[in-house]
Amino acid sequence: ALPDVTWSIAHTRLAPGDQLLFYTDGITETRGDEGYFGEERLLDAVAAEGSNGAELLDALLARVEEFGGGRPMEDDWTLLTIRYGASD
Repeated sequence: ALPDVTWSIAHTRLAPGDQLLFYTDGITETRGDEGYFGEERLLDAVAAEGSNGAELLDALLARVEEFGGGRPMEDDWTLLTIRYGASD
């Protein structure tokens, strides 16, 4: 599908309690009065909201919806979080 794209593979070790957040570009490309929601706002929101999986996802979606100001979605929104070996 993308013959001219070069992919690389990287490895990392997760420690117990580490969390991954996956998102589609619909999240960061949501338009508001200030432009796009963007990765910086997403990272700031993750830092502010804590790390409880379901609560984090609900809070992030609420922030994106608020930022969009009630405009119709222009793209899909997908968020997925996975915590490795959580101790709590």
